[in-house]
Amino acid sequence: MIVAKRTRLIIYATGMAGFLAQIIGTYFLSYLKGEIVETFKGYFNLPGALEAIAVFLLVKELSNNKKVWKITEIIANCSMEIYFFNSILISSIRDVLGLDRYSLLFRLGMPFVIIPLCIMITYILRKIPAIKRLVP
Repeated sequence: MIVAKRTRLIIYATGMAGFLAQIIGTYFLSYLKGEIVETFKGYFNLPGALEAIAVFLLVKELSNNKKVWKITEIIANCSMEIYFFNSILISSIRDVLGLDRYSLLFRLGMPFVIIPLCIMITYILRKIPAIKRLVP
């Protein structure tokens, strides 16, 4: 099924609006109340549904791109290690740099730091003969 360009753009725009509503809405409502307010937060709320539809369409569109599949394959082959190392790295980086784990910059930016670091660590560990048997 081919989705018209105009429809795709509308879906992406509503997905981005849902993303922004989830982050900004949750932040401001929580700030005002002094605790986490889940009006915009969660998978079953409208912003989450709009994001999910946009991501689904994007993945569907990119599924024919060989570069995207190569990157997906690399990440998939390191998924266990990413899962294992991410919390260790997040805690270490947060403690060493004194970052606020609740800050918006930390929440949005840290995956772009942690995932590549986890992949690099996995790659290095897989090159060490004695350890590569432990790291599949």
